Amino acid sequence: MSRLFVGGANTRSGGGVATDLLYHKLAPMLLAIAGPDGEYPRRINACGGRYVESNSQDGGRLPIPISQPSISPSEYSIFLESTITNDTPIPDRIYGKYGTLELGGDPTLRVNGDFAPEFKEKNDGYTEVRLAEQKGRDMEGVTSST
Repeated sequence: MSRLFVGGANTRSGGGVATDLLYHKLAPMLLAIAGPDGEYPRRINACGGRYVESNSQDGGRLPIPISQPSISPSEYSIFLESTITNDTPIPDRIYGKYGTLELGGDPTLRVNGDFAPEFKEKNDGYTEVRLAEQKGRDMEGVTSST
């Protein structure tokens, strides 16, 4: 019975990294992309491994690296990656046909491909633009910098 109380560490009763960590990345993205009514992914695949950490309490091993691509009904894809054995997080980015949005701090938008002339025209000749950080609310309504 104690195996039920070790959280995501037990792969028989918990979702490990996918439910403990990746959901906190996925939920805000789905709200931002699909709005408050949301949209569930149409297809999800996940793969990972149990390479480093072990749980001596029950002999289980934690899935350390995980990759999880998902495809929505609206035909966008979200690719989540995580590892719990390194202190350097993988940066949050949105890759689009016309550019890449680097999230975190002051978000940075970079042009991609054939869209460069139009992007530069609208952004004073620049191919990279930093977006000013603004005050916002998180999912619980707490006001903070976004």
